[in-house]
Amino acid sequence: MSKTIFLSAVTDEFGTLRIQLADSLACLKVVHIRHQKDFVYFGIKEDEYPTLQQLAKEIIASNIVVQFVGEDPGWFPSESEVQQFLDTSDGIAFKESFPDIVDAALDKETKFSATQWEGWLALFYKKEFLCFTFPRRICVGTSQSRYVSRLANTNRFLKEIRVEDRYVTDESENFAAGLKAYNSLIKMRVITDDPEVETLLQNVRQTISDLQKKRKPESRIPKSIPTPVYRRSE
Repeated sequence: MSKTIFLSAVTDEFGTLRIQLADSLACLKVVHIRHQKDFVYFGIKEDEYPTLQQLAKEIIASNIVVQFVGEDPGWFPSESEVQQFLDTSDGIAFKESFPDIVDAALDKETKFSATQWEGWLALFYKKEFLCFTFPRRICVGTSQSRYVSRLANTNRFLKEIRVEDRYVTDESENFAAGLKAYNSLIKMRVITDDPEVETLLQNVRQTISDLQKKRKPESRIPKSIPTPVYRRSE
C-alpha cells in the first residue's frame, strides 16, 4: 500500500521547495502527498475549522512527516485555537504525554507556530518524522531554536538531518535539503532507487549547481547551533 507523506514547511522560507517536492514525488505515483495547499479551510472561520484540529487530522492520515526548520517559525494559531484542540480527547491525551510542552505552548512568550505544532503532533501520533534543520539560520533564543532544543529533550522518535554544507544562496541550500529528503526516503524504502528516481535526483543536483553559479560566495557569520535532535529508532 502506498504511504502518505506530510510535508511541513513555512511557505515564506520553503514554499518553492515544498511545491517542488510535492509535485515530483506525486509524479512517481508511489506515494500520496499532503501539504499546505490542500488545507482549504486554514485561516477561515477558526471556530468552525480550528487549525490544530485540522492539522491533527492531516497528521493522523499520514505515515511520514517531512519537516524543514529554518529561520522563520511561520504563523501562530490563536490561543483559543490551541485550547480548542487541548479540550478534545486527543488534546487531553497530548497534555498527559507532553505536559511541559503544553505549558510552553500556552505561554505568550514561548507559544508555538502552526508548523511547530505539526512536529509535535507527528511525535504524539508516533509517525515517522524526518526533521531537516538549517543551523546557519537558527539563532539562539529564537522560537525556532527553542523548538529544536525541545524536540531534542523529548528523545522521542526522530533524528535531525542537518543541512550544514556551505551554499551560495538560501535557495540552493533549500534544494540541497530536498536532495537529502529524497535520499532519506530511498533509504526508508518509501521510494525505489530506479532510473526514474535517479533522473529526478540528477535534475535536482543540476538545479543546485545552476543556483550556485548565480552568485559569488558570500561571507557568512556562523550562527550558534542548537541542540541536535534524534530520529525514531526502528
